Amino acid sequence: MPTQKSGYSYYVKLVGVSVGGSRVSGVTPEMFRRLHTGVSGCIIDIGTKMTGFVDAAYVHIEKAVRLHLQHHGAHFVHLQGHHLCVHQPAPHHDVLPSMTLHFDGDAWLRVMPEHVFMKIVDEAGHQYQCLGLVSTRHVTVIGAMQQINHRFIFDLQRYPTLSFNPEACHLDVPQAKS
Repeated sequence: MPTQKSGYSYYVKLVGVSVGGSRVSGVTPEMFRRLHTGVSGCIIDIGTKMTGFVDAAYVHIEKAVRLHLQHHGAHFVHLQGHHLCVHQPAPHHDVLPSMTLHFDGDAWLRVMPEHVFMKIVDEAGHQYQCLGLVSTRHVTVIGAMQQINHRFIFDLQRYPTLSFNPEACHLDVPQAKS
């Protein structure tokens, strides 16, 4: 998909978001459009931990996640410093949704539930899953947590493009010899 470099940032054209396989209503391409002022758009950044969506999109995405969790019987809990948290689901119970980022040109990035949510353990050892997304004011940033297990290739020599595919990235790490 085409990308545009500006300083140290790579801009992409995000056009929509799906949660649990359903397109999030209320999220429009205009929310992610880069304006001539440069203070807007959508960038890919491995230096940012979590994905941040502009406020206008985030409210719709969080609502879609909440509705998905409610529909699947998740048990919500309030944890200080986190938002949209649920008790850790049983391993066989698919409560947590995936998220798909839709880009211009029919490209899409599917983010598995374990990279949409963060596992939190409290002082008593209770386990929870909390939404690993944040709200931002001006720029949507696709962070490192949502890039896990995908290989990203930036081709900046010819027409600037970004390619990505799912990959078992842990296989790239040399195994320690016994």
